Amino acid sequence: MVIWTITRVTVKKKRSSDKSAVVAAASVSSNSTAPTVNRKEQKRLEAEARQKLANARKPLEKDLARIEAEMARISAEQATITSTLADETLYLPERKDALQKILASELKLKEKTRRA
Repeated sequence: MVIWTITRVTVKKKRSSDKSAVVAAASVSSNSTAPTVNRKEQKRLEAEARQKLANARKPLEKDLARIEAEMARISAEQATITSTLADETLYLPERKDALQKILASELKLKEKTRRA
């Protein structure tokens, strides 16, 4: 099988008495020293590249899923704390210990959110 490659294209402007014409000439040569890759080999190389990207991306996607799950859990806990803090009876003097515990857990959640 012979593979033809275009090695150079030249454009020349010819002067003529009535009109100017532009002539394009392509020099074509059979170049056996040019690195050629057949279609099957090219597809194999492309598949290898896709596989390498997938392998590099897999741990990142796993970490992202873990972090998203943790953030969802933290958001749910935060919603629970917010609704508990909305209860007016929590602020009565006899429930001071419960209020302090809830505020401490809210602080811990905020720290976790900053770390995540």
